[in-house]
Amino acid sequence: MAVAAGARVGTDLGARPGDGRLDTRQRLDGPPACTTVMTTLTRLYAKRAVTRDQLGRTIHWAAVMGEAGLAVHRMLRVLDRQTDRRAVLMKFVASLPAQDEQLLRRILLAVETGRADPKLPRYPGCRPPQSRELPNSSL
Repeated sequence: MAVAAGARVGTDLGARPGDGRLDTRQRLDGPPACTTVMTTLTRLYAKRAVTRDQLGRTIHWAAVMGEAGLAVHRMLRVLDRQTDRRAVLMKFVASLPAQDEQLLRRILLAVETGRADPKLPRYPGCRPPQSRELPNSSL
């Protein structure tokens, strides 16, 4: 069975040269077994982290989201495990550097008002902020 992916099998897709993370192949004595790769990809597929398209005997795998999307997914999973979401969010915002806090405030204002802020960066795959009803709760 052939496996096709956006990167070579056995490569750490999030690694960048010089960032301190090792290429997966450097961590192993040899190339990973096909069953290991297929098990990993199948588990990622079950978590909806990758998609798969089968053409004949070849399966093409692709990541569902980029690095920013994966970070959001992880943050939401951590937040979902907390009993006091408000306290966690307040501590998170309080721990941000001033520049990041101001950026977050501009993003939230843009979402609340439904108007895009021209000072906010545009990222591929991100939709413009949309107005939505926010819960009326006092912090």
